[in-house]
Amino acid sequence: MVIPEENRKDLADIPENILAKLDVRPVRWIDQVLDIALQSRPMPKIGDGAEPGESASAPESATKVGGALEGTRAH
Repeated sequence: MVIPEENRKDLADIPENILAKLDVRPVRWIDQVLDIALQSRPMPKIGDGAEPGESASAPESATKVGGALEGTRAH
């Protein structure tokens, strides 16, 4: 289980018999989460096929609803 470093102090509230069965890893940075969660680091995608200035197309799993992709939010 990955938890924020700031929450390490809260581990004292968990009974020892439960805590002994957990692999708790407090982390401070997202890089630490990626090192724990991924088997290997992803390589940056080069040449996604989009022309300069164009955005890459939406993944096949995304669906358009009312002019926006469902599951996304405007920035």
